[in-house]
Amino acid sequence: MTMAMQVITDTKFSVVYLDSTNGFSACRCKEILLSRGTQEKDVADMLRRARVYNVHTLFDALSILTLLTENVARQSDSYHSALRLVILDGVSTLIAPLLDAKQSQGHAMMSHLAAILKSLALDHSIAAVCTNSMVSDISSSSLLKPALGKTWSHVPHCRVALERTCTTSGLHVATLLKSSRQPTGIAVSFLINQKGLDST
Repeated sequence: MTMAMQVITDTKFSVVYLDSTNGFSACRCKEILLSRGTQEKDVADMLRRARVYNVHTLFDALSILTLLTENVARQSDSYHSALRLVILDGVSTLIAPLLDAKQSQGHAMMSHLAAILKSLALDHSIAAVCTNSMVSDISSSSLLKPALGKTWSHVPHCRVALERTCTTSGLHVATLLKSSRQPTGIAVSFLINQKGLDST
C-alpha cells in the first residue's frame, strides 16, 4: 500500500491494486497519506487515482488484467493514460492451487499471467509488482523460501525479499535477490509505521 500511495502523491499517476488476500485498507491508505503531509481535504481526490479489485481466483486476475491491457492500449480515458503501477498482492494465493498434478492447465495459466504483466511493463512502461508469500523450507529447519519457488522465479526481472528482523522494534530488512541492473545481496533496513514503509 505504501508503494501505491507514494505513486499517487509524488508522481500524480494512477495505480491498480489487485487484492487476493483482503489486505487492502482504505483507512490505512488515508493514514499513510495524512502522515506524509497530504491535506485531509485532498485525500479523497488522491484515492480516486487508485483502483482496487478483489480477486479470488487466477481467472479473476486474468480477466481484469486483460481488460486493463486493452484499455491502456486504447488510452480509453485519463485514468488509463496515467496508469504507471499495477500491484498483484498475493500471487501465490491465486497460482498455488492450480499447480498440483490434477490441474494440468495451471502452468499454462501462470505463463499467461506472466505474459500479460510483462506486456504491461515492456509495451506500456507500467511497473508490475507481485507479492509472493514465504513458506518453510522442508530441507532446512530455519530457512524460508518463496511459496511458488522455482515455478515463478524466472518471471520477475527483479526479486526482493522482505523480512522482519526484530519483533520488538519493528525493524525489517529488504534484500535484493535478483536484478539485471544491481548486484544482488544489497540489503536495507526499514520500519513500518504510520507512514507505511519508512527508512530507519
